[in-house]
Amino acid sequence: VLALAAGIMVLAALYQLSDAIQVVSACALRGMKITKPVLFITLIAYWPIGFGLGAVLGLTDWLVPAMGVKGFWT
Repeated sequence: VLALAAGIMVLAALYQLSDAIQVVSACALRGMKITKPVLFITLIAYWPIGFGLGAVLGLTDWLVPAMGVKGFWT
């Protein structure tokens, strides 16, 4: 469990950088009363792209050998 958690912690740290940029950008646009584009971009980025690619990387061997948990975080 410790080895798996250590590998995920590195990916989680990298995720924090991109997530911080996304949150600050979304809040800045919300402050300017621009909310619909943010909704649609976030919806598409998280569900079809993010979750779909995570499932492909984590569970299948279509692109690379199945990566398990690290595939979802990637």
